[in-house]
Amino acid sequence: MKQIASILLTLALLLSAADAIPQPSPAGPSPRKTVKHHGEATDRDYDNASASRTPVAAKSDLEHPADVATSDKNEPQPVRIVTPIPQLNVAESPIRDLFDYALPILTVVLAVIAAFQLQLLYWTYIAQYRPQLSIHHMGMIKPADDLLVTIDEKTALAQVEIAFVLKNQGGSRAKIVEGNLTLKRVGGRENIMEMVRGVPALPEFDKVYGRPVYSDDKQFLSKMTIGPAQTLTTRVPLPEQTSIEDIIGTFFAIAPRQNMKHVALYVLGYVRYRDWTKREYVTAFCRRYDPDKNAFFVVEEPGYEYVD
Repeated sequence: MKQIASILLTLALLLSAADAIPQPSPAGPSPRKTVKHHGEATDRDYDNASASRTPVAAKSDLEHPADVATSDKNEPQPVRIVTPIPQLNVAESPIRDLFDYALPILTVVLAVIAAFQLQLLYWTYIAQYRPQLSIHHMGMIKPADDLLVTIDEKTALAQVEIAFVLKNQGGSRAKIVEGNLTLKRVGGRENIMEMVRGVPALPEFDKVYGRPVYSDDKQFLSKMTIGPAQTLTTRVPLPEQTSIEDIIGTFFAIAPRQNMKHVALYVLGYVRYRDWTKREYVTAFCRRYDPDKNAFFVVEEPGYEYVD
C-alpha cells in the first residue's frame, strides 16, 4: 500500500509541474513578453548602439514625412534636374511654307543633275578607254630574184604574201566580230584614161553604200581578241592566178618598172570590232603597193580608209 501511495504522489507532482511550464501560443509570442524580451539588452548591444550615430531628420524630411518613410534616410537621395521645355513658335510662316513646297522639287532637280553627271562620266570613260584598232604595218613578202617561175612547163607567179599587222591603240580589249581583206589588181588595157594619165585607177566604189566593193569573205580575223597596246600579225597569200592575163597583170603591179604606173595592186578591207560594253567600231583600210619603193601607201580618198 505504501508503494502505491508513493507512486500516486509522484504522478501528482509531475502533473502539477507540467501545468506550471508555459506553452507557446499558435499566434506567436504575446506582445508583452516580446517587449520584455527585447528590453533585455546585452553589453554587445550597447556597444553597437554607441558606435552608430542616430540619424537626424532634416527640415525637408519633417515637411514631407511620407517621402522619407518610403526610403532610407541614411542613403544619399538622387537629385533629378528637369530642364524646362522651350516654347516653340508654331505660327505659320510664308518662308517655311515655300521651303516645304520647294524641297521636293529641289530634290528631283538634284537627282536629275546627278544622273546626268553619271552619264557624262560614263561616256567620258568609254571615250578615253575604248579600244581603237589601226593598221600598224603592211608589207609584201616576195622572192628577191624572179617573180615569174615555170611549173610543169607553165609560167606562174612565184609565192607572194601580204604581211598584215593590226594594233590596238586604245585602253581596253577589242574583240573582232567581222573582217574582210580583199586583194585587187586594177589597171590594164581596160583603163585607157589611166594609162594615158599614168595614174592608177582606184578600186571600185559602191556609191549606194558609200564604201568600196569588197569580196564576200567576212571571216578575216573574226573572233580574235586584241588587248591594249597589243598587235595581231597575219600573212595572207595572193590569190592564185589562173589565166596568163592575170599572171602578167599581177606581175606588172608588183614588179619594179618604169612605164606601168597605171597598173597597181590594192589591199583593202575592214575590221569590225566591239568593246566590253558591246559597242561596235569599224576600221577600214585601203593601201596601194609601190613596187619601186617596195611599200604600201595610204589611199587619200574619203570612204576608202577611215577609223571610227
